Amino acid sequence: MSRPVIGMCTALERAHWSHWEQQAVLLSTSYVRAVQRAGALPLRVVPHERQLAQPDEVLDRLDGLVLAGGVDV
Repeated sequence: MSRPVIGMCTALERAHWSHWEQQAVLLSTSYVRAVQRAGALPLRVVPHERQLAQPDEVLDRLDGLVLAGGVDV
């Protein structure tokens, strides 16, 4: 039996690390670890215009969805 695939919504934010500063797709590792501890396979869902227009393209492939929160929920 395969593990359930859990989509995890991410945020598109400006981020800084090392010498770089640019747009990044962010999600706290605590959410990813919780899904892994539950025995599921976490799949990060990246914000994209096509997914907004056709959400079933992604949602039909998932067994569950985590809305991690933040200002965009």
